[in-house]
Amino acid sequence: MLKETVRRIKSLEIQGATNVAKAAIKEMKNVIKKNPRKVNSAAKLLMNSRPTEPLMRNAIRYILSGKSKEEMIENSDRFLKLVDEAEKKIAKVGANFLQRNIVVY
Repeated sequence: MLKETVRRIKSLEIQGATNVAKAAIKEMKNVIKKNPRKVNSAAKLLMNSRPTEPLMRNAIRYILSGKSKEEMIENSDRFLKLVDEAEKKIAKVGANFLQRNIVVY
């Protein structure tokens, strides 16, 4: 699954900073649960899949700041929650700028 996620990020099948970060976070969490000894190599593969993606890189660094498997899983969940909350806030603020009967592409 890790190699598939890396491929999808590299090929731009997964686009947008938030989507790339979410995919990387979920993959990191899977690696931590299944084989925590490979977490650093997984992080390197993911970071190299799109080196210019700061949100993904920051998320991975945050996950790796955990001192144990459990802390890294908690960090993964916490970062995903923060990203989701930020998206909701952006949508709420952005909606205030839209007028009735407007079309947005």
